[in-house]
Amino acid sequence: MKFYKITIYLLFISLSLTISCKKEKQEKDIIPKSKLIKILADIHIADALLTKNGLYDRTLPKPESLSYYNQIFKKYKITRKQFYKSFYYYMKDIQAFFQMYQTIYDTLNNRYQILDSLERLKLMGLNIWNKKQEYSIRGDTSSFFFKIKAPGQGYYTLSAKIKSFSDDLTYFPRMKIFVIYKDTISPKNVINITSRDNIWHNYEVSINTDTNYTPKFIAGYLIFHDPKTTYMHLKIKNIMLTYKPYEKKQKK
Repeated sequence: MKFYKITIYLLFISLSLTISCKKEKQEKDIIPKSKLIKILADIHIADALLTKNGLYDRTLPKPESLSYYNQIFKKYKITRKQFYKSFYYYMKDIQAFFQMYQTIYDTLNNRYQILDSLERLKLMGLNIWNKKQEYSIRGDTSSFFFKIKAPGQGYYTLSAKIKSFSDDLTYFPRMKIFVIYKDTISPKNVINITSRDNIWHNYEVSINTDTNYTPKFIAGYLIFHDPKTTYMHLKIKNIMLTYKPYEKKQKK
């Protein structure tokens, strides 16, 4: 009987070690949360310095900002790929992610006292876009549909830079956004894409959630067009889907 208990005990330890090793392997490239908080704090300070010097444009990375970010990655001995992989890994739990940003705010407030990170987050919104950042479309006649989990009630804005070439034959192109609720779907908000001048143009379309329903997904189309389309020639970049939560009403 004693031998049987020892065998079970050893088997339990073996299974625990196996599970632990698999988990460790799965999260091998994920930056620890405590380290990522320090990295993000430094990035926000870099943003503040760039803004102060008139160099920062959040819609279009410039050599100055890339240089600042590369120095930060080098300082913490990580790659850009590791950073973005870890960023989106922790963003899966949106509530925990906001708590992490509260820690970043505290870190900035205590260490530097120069940047109100949380207020900037509320002002600019949290980018929840987790798909490709760029598309080059030539000949394809698909409509580029997306569906992303909604973090909660609030304001959502889909934005991108789009270049439509002179030979583009997309019929009535537009960008769409809508909310998929638990029991229904919202009306679709639309912006038309009108220029075919080989120049980058900014487009954005927004939607607010209805607090009478529970939002499940934010969905839409980067490019939607009529079936008459025979040939498409466009480029899309700097895609963002920003989320700004509604302000909580203070209880009297």
